[in-house]
Amino acid sequence: MKSLLFTGIIVVMTTSRIGAGLPENESQVDVDAYVRAISTARSARSVSNNKEDLVDAIGSIEKLGLKPEDAAFASCEYVRCRLLVRASSSHEVDDACFRRLLGSRAVAPEALLGLLEINKGGRERRLALEECFAQVLPISIWRSRVDGSRIVVQADVNMEPPCPFSPVLDRKMLIEVGKEFEQAGLYDQAWKAYIEAIYGGLAPSWIANPLIERAWFSSDSAELWAKVADNAWKAGERQLAYEYLAKAVIFGPEAQLESAKQMLATWGKQKEEEPEVSEEQRKEAVENIVTLYAKMNIHPRALELIQEHNELFDNPDELYRKYASEWTAVVRAYRGWAQAVCLHGVNTSVFLYGVKVSEGDDPTSIRIPWACSPDAIKAILASEN
Repeated sequence: MKSLLFTGIIVVMTTSRIGAGLPENESQVDVDAYVRAISTARSARSVSNNKEDLVDAIGSIEKLGLKPEDAAFASCEYVRCRLLVRASSSHEVDDACFRRLLGSRAVAPEALLGLLEINKGGRERRLALEECFAQVLPISIWRSRVDGSRIVVQADVNMEPPCPFSPVLDRKMLIEVGKEFEQAGLYDQAWKAYIEAIYGGLAPSWIANPLIERAWFSSDSAELWAKVADNAWKAGERQLAYEYLAKAVIFGPEAQLESAKQMLATWGKQKEEEPEVSEEQRKEAVENIVTLYAKMNIHPRALELIQEHNELFDNPDELYRKYASEWTAVVRAYRGWAQAVCLHGVNTSVFLYGVKVSEGDDPTSIRIPWACSPDAIKAILASEN
């Protein structure tokens, strides 16, 4: 039997490179090594549960010699961590592998997922991990679950009608938000919106929830990961773009690798000017995004967009008041429900997107950070250390 102890990290060789048009201080990427790495990880993650096969698959990733600064390191290392879990009995699993990935914006949610799956700390540890999920993914079932858990409901209360507030995590609407940002030429928001469509609209592979279709890691999500990657590249987030493209290939169908190679070829050319977006096109797209966010009870994002792009609207003040009034009514209904069913009655505060809202507070001041924001990553690292 082969040992599960591996030496891991050696230096990656360089051949052809990508990165024309990048700033001088931005590292170039070895395309051949990158493609080899993601192809290896893709093959490794689909091996059988035969222990010998798993050991060989783990070794194949470690032989790549990827370092943390290399493109696709985080995605490939995540696959290695998953393989280690599969190759070990439950009492042998060490969470250090996943913990080391918590600082990566590209795979922090996946690392948390791994920690949650192998949790040995019982309920207290599970709740702490769910709090981390809520911070990293503010538009998700995790955020809703954590916020809802902070309301202490009376044991014998009649729960009808049910709680009137819940972000409507509609997969199609979340994807549409990403598409609209992309069409508006707002690429930095587009890749982040697509990220939220995956983490908020799809389910972790082991969670069977009929309200959330498909999974983070599947052929269904591969195209979305590729969209995340392309928009991240256009927004200047080059290292993240490579990681997200790696996820599209590793967890996607076989054809995704060829699509990725074509995308890499495009990235490798001197940066071309993006098609110019007219003010009318951008206005229509941003208006659509505002409407979509409001339909999902994500009004704080809608209000922030109106403020950021007020020059696009004919009457931004009136539009802001309209959605602010809607949001205030939603929060008022939620607080009214909480007062009726909770132990603390009229003194009950509610939590919305992680923000405590009490009597007299202005709910329009709530801001929702983007998924996997640097501040959220710092917060979970602090809580885990």
